[in-house]
Amino acid sequence: MRLVLVGLMLLAGLTAGARAAEFQPFSPTYTKILNGDFLVVGNSSVRCPVAADNAPATGDGNSPQACADAANRGNNRVNDNFFMQWSDVDSDPATFNSSTATPELPAWSKVEYARLSWGGNTGVFADSTVRMCQSRESQVPAVLPDGAPNRSVKLTVGAKTTEVAPATFRTDPPGTFRGSSQLYTASADVTAAFTTGATVVTVANVWTPKGFGCVGGWSITLVYSHPGAGKRHVMVFDGHVRQNPGDETTTLRVNGFRAATASTRIGLTAYEGDWGIGGDRFLVNGTGRTDNFFVSQAEGDSNNFSVDARTLDVPVDVGATTLDLGFTTTGDSYLAQGVVVSVAVPALQVSVTSDKPAVHPGDQVTFTSTVTNSGGVPVRDVRVVQTTKPGRDAPGDCAKIAALEPGQSQAVTCQLTAPSDDFTHTVAVTASTSIGEVDGGASVPVEVLNPAVQLTKQADKPAYRDGDTVTFTIKVDNAGDTPLAGIEVVDAKTPDCTRKLTEPTTYTCTATAPVPDNVNVAEVSAADRLGKRVAATAQAPVKVIHPNIQVTKDVTPSVVRQGDTVTFKITVKNTGDTQLSAVAVADDLPGCGKQVGELGAGDAQTYTCTQVAGASSTTTKATVTGTDITTRTVTAADDASYTVIHPGVSIALTTAGPYKPGDTVTFAVSVRNTGDVPLTEVTVTDAVAPDCARTLGELKDQVDYTCTMTAPADDVTTVATVTGRASVGPLVSGVGVGFVDVQH
Repeated sequence: MRLVLVGLMLLAGLTAGARAAEFQPFSPTYTKILNGDFLVVGNSSVRCPVAADNAPATGDGNSPQACADAANRGNNRVNDNFFMQWSDVDSDPATFNSSTATPELPAWSKVEYARLSWGGNTGVFADSTVRMCQSRESQVPAVLPDGAPNRSVKLTVGAKTTEVAPATFRTDPPGTFRGSSQLYTASADVTAAFTTGATVVTVANVWTPKGFGCVGGWSITLVYSHPGAGKRHVMVFDGHVRQNPGDETTTLRVNGFRAATASTRIGLTAYEGDWGIGGDRFLVNGTGRTDNFFVSQAEGDSNNFSVDARTLDVPVDVGATTLDLGFTTTGDSYLAQGVVVSVAVPALQVSVTSDKPAVHPGDQVTFTSTVTNSGGVPVRDVRVVQTTKPGRDAPGDCAKIAALEPGQSQAVTCQLTAPSDDFTHTVAVTASTSIGEVDGGASVPVEVLNPAVQLTKQADKPAYRDGDTVTFTIKVDNAGDTPLAGIEVVDAKTPDCTRKLTEPTTYTCTATAPVPDNVNVAEVSAADRLGKRVAATAQAPVKVIHPNIQVTKDVTPSVVRQGDTVTFKITVKNTGDTQLSAVAVADDLPGCGKQVGELGAGDAQTYTCTQVAGASSTTTKATVTGTDITTRTVTAADDASYTVIHPGVSIALTTAGPYKPGDTVTFAVSVRNTGDVPLTEVTVTDAVAPDCARTLGELKDQVDYTCTMTAPADDVTTVATVTGRASVGPLVSGVGVGFVDVQH
C-alpha cells in the first residue's frame, strides 16, 4: 500500500511502492475552518463524433450513434472505440475546445478559494512513434492542437474571461505505462475570478488531441463561506496519481481535524474512468465504494468519457481525527488529481439579530442570539458573551443555556446602549461536550446614525447702496453620516430664499438693500430615515453704505491785475460713511489736478496751486471722483473765480489865451477815470499853476473844474499830474499839459 499522511499543514510522506518514482502524491493546497462548505463541478473537453465529423471509425460497429448511446449509459463501449472530437460550445473562433458547468452556490455565499484543475492526453503512446491516444485501425494518428500540454487555458466566469497558466503541471514520465497513453494534469488558484452567487463557468483550450481513446476535461473546486452555515474544516489536495491494475493501493491519510458529526463530505477529480470497465474502487477507511467507482461523471448522470468531478458523503465516527482515502483498481485504469475533504467540526452554530438595524447614540438595542447544536453530541453549560467590538467588552455574560441536544436551538436576548458610531455586535458562545470544548460566534452590524446638516449663506458683494439687488448663495450640506430627507430652508427676511429641497444643494436668491439690522439669517432643517430632525442656521451680513465726496476750491486774491499770481486752495473731503479709493481731482488749470488715492470716511486732504493772471477775469473748476467698495464712483465739483481789473486816470487842461503879462489865465481842467474800477485818493498837482491842484478823493467817472493863474511875462506851459489808487496794485496817474500864450 502506498500511504500519504496529510495533516492540517503537513504532508507526512509516502511508503515505498512498485512505482514510487513515478508517483506524484497528493499535497495540501488549501485548508480552512469556516462557516460554509465546498462544491466541485466540471466537464469533459471532448465529445462523441457525429456523422458530420467524418471521423475515422473502427469496423466493429462503433458508430457515432453507439458512442451517443454509451454517453447515455445505454451500452458498455468506451472511448477507446471512438475517434473522440473536441467539444466547443462557445462562439469564440480563438478556442478549439470549450465546455461549461454551473456551480450552484447558496445565496449570499462568498467564494473563499477556487482551484481550477484540468488534464488530458499528451499525444504520446508508449512503444509507438505515432502521436495518438490509443492504437486503433493500424495506429491512426490523432489530431493535435497547437502548442503543448502546458499551455494556458481560458476561464470564463459569467462575463469575465481570464487566461490561466498552470501553477502546477505534472505528466506521466516518458516510457511508463507501456501499451497505454500518457496523461498530464495541471491546476491553478483562480479565486480572483469568482464572486458570490451562482454563474456559468466555461473552460476552453484544454490541450488534448482528437483521436481514438482521447480524454480531456476539467473541474472547479469552490470553497465558500455562507452566513449562518455550520462550521466545517475544508481541506483541498492536489496530485497526479495514476492507478493501474496491479498497482498498490494509494492511500491519502487526512488528519488534524475532529469530526463533530457522523458524516463527512468528499470531493474528487479524476480522469479516464470508464463506465464500461469495472474493478476501480475508492476506499474510505479501507471500505470500498462500489466496484466501478470512476465512471467519467460530472454534470448529471451521463458518461462524458473523460472526467469525474463528484461529491459524496461518507460515514465517519463522531470525534474522529483521522480519515484514510484509498485509490485502487483491478480492472479500469484512471488518474486521480484532486481531493476535497469537508468535516463538520465541533462548534455551535450561532446567529444574532438586532431589533433595530439603525439607531441613534444612546438608544437601547436588543439583540437576539439563537444558538444551535450543529454537532452530533449533546452540549452543556452553554455560555453566551456579547461584545460590541473585538477587544471591547459590552456587558459581558449575556445568558446561559443549560444544555442543547444535537440539532436543538435556543434563543436568548441581550441589551446594550448604542455608542456614538457604527459598531459590530459580536456574540461568542462556548460549551462543553463529551468530545471536548466547542464554541461558536456570530456578529451583526448596527448602524449608528449621526445626522447633521450644515448651512452657509454668502452675499455676492461686500457692501451695497440703498435699492441695490442683493444676491445670496445658500449652500446646504449633509454634515452627518446618513442621508437626509425633508430638507427645508426658512428665511424670514428674504422670502425668496425659502426652499423645500429633495437633497443637499446650492442655490441663489435675492433681496433689496437694505435688509433689517443689516444681517440676513436663514435656518435649515432635515430628517434622517428614522425621523430625527436636525437644524442649522447661517447669517450673511448685508452692509449698506452711503458714499459721498466733497471738493472746495478757493482763490487768493480774488481781485488782481494782469500779471499778478493767484493761489488756489483745493480741499477734498470724504463726507460719506465708507472708504473711498482712487480719489483724484481733475482741474481746468494744468498743475491743479491731483491723485489723492485712498480717503477714509471723514478724512480730508488740502493742497494749493497757482496761476499768473491774464488780461481777463477767470473762473476755473475742480472735479473730484472716488470709488467706493462696491466699485462704483462718486463725484463732486467746485469752482473759483478771480477778477482782473484795469485801473486808469487822465487829466486835460485847456485855456483860451492869448494873454498879456499880468492877465488872469483861466484853465478848464477835466479829470477822467479811464479804467474799469473806481479810484480813491485821487489828487491833482500842478507846480506852475498851484490853483489847479486838487484833492478829489474818489473818482468813478469824470470831474471838471477851473483854476487860474497870473500870466507871466512870457509863454509858459503848465503840467498837471493826477494820481489815484485802485483796490489792488500801485497808484495810477495821468498828466495834462496847458499852454499859456503871452503876447507882447
